[in-house]
Amino acid sequence: MPDDKLYLPEHFDGTTVSQVAAELLTRRGQPIELNAERVKTAGALGLQVLASTTKQWQQDDTTFEVLNASEGLVHAAETLGIAKADLGLSDRQVTS
Repeated sequence: MPDDKLYLPEHFDGTTVSQVAAELLTRRGQPIELNAERVKTAGALGLQVLASTTKQWQQDDTTFEVLNASEGLVHAAETLGIAKADLGLSDRQVTS
């Protein structure tokens, strides 16, 4: 069984989002925890991937959480007016 934890990149934007989206697609239907502690910046495209993944996993009735949300990720969401829950952001902090 594959590891259910993935790490978001430091710069979660147009240059890295396709890799993350591809990895998420390979894990559809499986519980996933994304660790976002490394994210320094996040673009609208990265946030869109999180929002659509959150919604898809909810429809699939599968656990999807973004843990250890960095200040950069939270700031990007707030700047765009996106609720943390819509991105799967959890207040839960875990260590690797």
